[in-house]
Amino acid sequence: MTVERKKMGELNVYVDYVSDVKKRIQWIDICKGIAIILVIIGHVKTVPWIIRSFIFSFHMPLFFVVNGFLIRDYNIKHNLNKSLRSLLKPYFIVCMMQALLAAFFCDSIENAGSVFFDLLNDMVIGISRTSTLFLRYRSVWLVWFVGCLFITRNLYVIIRNVGDKYHKVVFFIIIPLISFFGVYIGEKIGYLPWSIDVAFASLVFVAFGNILRVYPLQNKTEIAGTIVAFVIWITTVLNGCGLELATRRYPHGIFCYVCALSGCIVAIRLCKVIENIPIISTISAWAGRNSMIILAVHCLEMRFFKWEEWIYVPLGIRFNWMIECVLHTLFILSAVYIFVFLKKQIDRYRDSSIAAKNTLEFNGRLCWPDIAKGICIISIILGHLGITWINRIVYVYHLPVFYLIAGYFFKQRDPNEFIVIKAKRLLIPYSVTSVIICLLAVMQAWLSGSSRRAAVVLWTGAALYGAGDNWSEPIAIKGIGAIWFLLALFLALQIINYFAEKKYWHVIIVIIAFVGWASFEKTGIWLPLSIQAGMVASLYVMIGYEIRKCGYMSEKENSYSMFILFLITAFAIQTFAGFWLVHNYFGHGWLDFFTSIAAGCFTIRISQKIKGESYLGRGLSFLGRNSLIILCAHIIELNVLPVKNIAVELSERLMLNSNHSMIVLIIIKMFYVTIAVIVVNYVIKHLKTAVVYMKCQK
Repeated sequence: MTVERKKMGELNVYVDYVSDVKKRIQWIDICKGIAIILVIIGHVKTVPWIIRSFIFSFHMPLFFVVNGFLIRDYNIKHNLNKSLRSLLKPYFIVCMMQALLAAFFCDSIENAGSVFFDLLNDMVIGISRTSTLFLRYRSVWLVWFVGCLFITRNLYVIIRNVGDKYHKVVFFIIIPLISFFGVYIGEKIGYLPWSIDVAFASLVFVAFGNILRVYPLQNKTEIAGTIVAFVIWITTVLNGCGLELATRRYPHGIFCYVCALSGCIVAIRLCKVIENIPIISTISAWAGRNSMIILAVHCLEMRFFKWEEWIYVPLGIRFNWMIECVLHTLFILSAVYIFVFLKKQIDRYRDSSIAAKNTLEFNGRLCWPDIAKGICIISIILGHLGITWINRIVYVYHLPVFYLIAGYFFKQRDPNEFIVIKAKRLLIPYSVTSVIICLLAVMQAWLSGSSRRAAVVLWTGAALYGAGDNWSEPIAIKGIGAIWFLLALFLALQIINYFAEKKYWHVIIVIIAFVGWASFEKTGIWLPLSIQAGMVASLYVMIGYEIRKCGYMSEKENSYSMFILFLITAFAIQTFAGFWLVHNYFGHGWLDFFTSIAAGCFTIRISQKIKGESYLGRGLSFLGRNSLIILCAHIIELNVLPVKNIAVELSERLMLNSNHSMIVLIIIKMFYVTIAVIVVNYVIKHLKTAVVYMKCQK
């Protein structure tokens, strides 16, 4: 335990920091637990107006007060990192879940894409309610508060840093003025993105909570103050002074703040009393510790769970409002309890059954490259479904990640030796896959009664030319499909191996990549063996190589860089205008190259966050380790196997809509590639055994 001296106002306060174990304050958890339960109750439609007024008069301000109480370090970077993890991360996860669920419940796959991206736009803007300033965007529902709290907390820390020497001026003039400004914006101008106006208006509550930490009240003073606060709170609420932050309702000016702060004082004192009542304190503290999960579940429940249609109307019963509050609360708390319980059991089982060195290494092998490749090989399969809104997501990162990882693990060798090594790794799978496609195409032609010779000529020509797409000008070319990537990667690695570490080699690679892009952009001629794609890919490989040299991927996660990479990735997805490395098309020119690098790095960072020993990590690692087999099996299926026809027929028999039919198709495709991996690995294993046996016989 270390003790750090912190100067706060006129007092020198000594704060104990525990380095290994975070001590939780029981009454703080109880406060958050009661507040989040009141959030659920306040959203039950049948709750009487007077009860709702009492709840809304203080429950959201209480979160701000508690958050202010927990601020003990005014370091801007520390608070930003902490709030990025604890607030913004849940915000984006919940918004993403809303978008996915809304897309899933759509009646068609086309509408699903539109709904999904509309909700992503809403997530970026973070409006709490429809605003006259931003009519295009809709509410992000309850998680508006999370983004607002993020801004309020960090704004308060910045103000305290700037005005530390003039803390009285900060507390009694600057913060009230900013809060008044926030109230004015919300009432007179309109709702701002991320509820910035509410963040301004709520600075008073955060400051009040921080003052309570610095100047704690004595027991007798606290009791007297609670009695006075209780009287003020009851009186002001009954006279219509209760505020509502979400709707920007600030009645009677400063009196609504007096009402809210009085309610918070009463609630804090009540929570300190509850702390000594075993059962109630245990339940409330548990709810407080899991308040973010409860908020997330409540947000999804409000949006997707139809109580009237699914419960009350079928039963033909209309419950009393108190019973409805109990039902809603029990439903949400039970769902959260099951989630937390299952998570604990999974973690316990994982920790007891699997010994891993760390989150980045499992069974002596780095996990994140396999996990990243697993994510990207799934993305490649999804990208070939022909769904526009899926393509605009996966195409910004999936191939760049493969190139970056190839560069990250690149080791320079003798050119002749390197050619042999990479030919075995890349060109042999390409050739074997091409032969299998030709054989299956001939079999398909024989069964259908069409020309077998034409099938051989068509697919042999496609394999020899090595183009990913079909071309009609200047000559007709049949595309071999996604395994063009193997040819491009082979050439890119040879380029890097030859020029690496030579004088001005970075400039040379940039010129090669530019020539590869411009030669097609200006002439429209696509050269054999995906040469131009390989030239552009060499730039990605070079960047991956430099990333390893500078140690970026081996460093501890940096919340700033993660957040910036996320924003760039979101920008690339939202402004997607085509990014097809299969023929070097950049919709926004070379800006797309830089955004794809950021999207690739973000994907890799996400992969590093997924534990290799977890079920998700092991599943993705399996796919990543076998990504080459999956790619080859997938392209065989796309070209000559009727997997899609099977899925369509099955969906028709089950009478599924297009949205759910696509899910069936994805499941069948994943089942197919999994079987292919098992079979191919089995064959390879026995071939190796046979080769070893033959060598021993000799």
